[in-house]
Amino acid sequence: MSRLLEVIEELQETQAMLHSLEQAAAQHPDTPSLSLNIKSIQKRQHELEVDFATLTHAQYMDVCRYRVFGESDNQTPTLPTLTHVLGDFQSAFTLVYDALKSGKQKRQNQVGAEVAQQTAFGYGYSFSGSVGFVLTLPNERLLLDQTIIDKAIETVFKMLKPETVEQLSEYAHTLGPAPVRLVYKWATDHVKSGTGADIDWRRDQEVRASLFIQTPELEKLRQKIEQINDVAEEDIPLEGNIVGMDVDTHNFHMKFEEGNDIKGKMDESIGREYASVALPKRYKAMIRKTTTTSYSTDEEKVSYYLLSLQEL
Repeated sequence: MSRLLEVIEELQETQAMLHSLEQAAAQHPDTPSLSLNIKSIQKRQHELEVDFATLTHAQYMDVCRYRVFGESDNQTPTLPTLTHVLGDFQSAFTLVYDALKSGKQKRQNQVGAEVAQQTAFGYGYSFSGSVGFVLTLPNERLLLDQTIIDKAIETVFKMLKPETVEQLSEYAHTLGPAPVRLVYKWATDHVKSGTGADIDWRRDQEVRASLFIQTPELEKLRQKIEQINDVAEEDIPLEGNIVGMDVDTHNFHMKFEEGNDIKGKMDESIGREYASVALPKRYKAMIRKTTTTSYSTDEEKVSYYLLSLQEL
C-alpha cells in the first residue's frame, strides 16, 4: 500500500475517533481527560493533513476542500443535497475548463470523454464540521505560466461570487451559457436545501483560491443570473406570402406553404413602401430571427424582424 493511501486511512480513523470523543465530551463536559484526548487527536489529525498535502503535491495533484454547512446548528445536509451541489460544482468546473481549452462557447452541457477524465475529481477523505470532502485533481506544474486547470479554477471561483451582473454577462459571453446555467443550478440547490459552501483550492500548504458563501449570498447570485440572457441572431432568407402589414404598429404576418406562420416587427421603410400594395402577395424576405434564452430557466423566446422584401 502506498504511503498516500495509508495517510488517507489514518485520517478516516482519526476523524471517527474525534467524532466519538466530541460526542462523549458533549455528554460529560466536566471530564478533563476527554478534552486532553481531543487535543491529542486534533494534533495527530493536523500532522496527517500536512502529510496528505505533501504527498499529493509530490504526485502533481491539487486538493479541493468542499464543506457543506447548514444555516442552523441542528441542520445536517441530506444525501440528495450533497449529491446535487457536488455534482453541479464538478459539471461547472468541467464546462469552464472545456470552454477555456477549446476557445469556444459552451452552449450545451456535453463534453468529450477526454475532457471529462481530465477534470474528474478524485475522492480523498471526508472531514467533520457539518459535512466536508477532500477532493484531488491531477495538475501539471508550470514554472512561468498557469495551466488550463489553474485558469479554470480561478474562473469558477470568480463566477461563484461575482461582484456585478456585468461580470456574469462577460463570463456568459466568453464561456457560453452552459457554465453560467450550471452555476445557477448550483446556487439553487444550496438555497433550496438551506446550506452554504466553504470551498478552498490548495497546492501543498498554499491556499490558491477560497470561497465562503451563505444562503443569502447564494440567493443574490441567483438573482444576478436571472437578469442576464443569451441572445443569438440569425438573418435568414424566406419565400412566402405576406398576408398582413400594419403601417402604424410596424407589424407583419407571413404565411408559408409548409411550416408555421411568422409574425413580428418590420423596418419602418418597408411599411411606407408597401402600404398601398394589395395583400396577400408572394415575396422573398430577409428576416432576422432573434432567440433569447434565459440562463435561469433555459426557456427560449423567438422574435422576428422583417429587414427587406423582394417581389417574386
